[in-house]
Amino acid sequence: MFNNLKIKSLVEEYQLKNIGSTQQSIADGIGLSITTLRDTWEGKNDPKLSNLEKIAVYFNVDMNYFFDQHVSRPANYTFVSNDVSDKENPWKICFDLQKENIELKTELEKYRKEDTEEK
Repeated sequence: MFNNLKIKSLVEEYQLKNIGSTQQSIADGIGLSITTLRDTWEGKNDPKLSNLEKIAVYFNVDMNYFFDQHVSRPANYTFVSNDVSDKENPWKICFDLQKENIELKTELEKYRKEDTEEK
């Protein structure tokens, strides 16, 4: 699940490390308006995937950072979108990629364990 407060936390941490930086200068550096940045961390809007990517690149964090890894959708969850097909919906794509990432990490751990046992 998306955690908007992680963006605010990144901004505040950045300001502590870079004395004199303002929220406006950070928004400019990211390539977003200050309003869009604030509305995103305050949970007033659902961020576009492209905006999350800009924020992740600016703060040098993985996109998964913005999502709580331990919260999963119910098994009977149906993704509802308005004007976008499920295949094009950025949230569905993000959830699918997150699931794939977890599966790949599990598989990698399995291979590491097998490799260690062989030695």
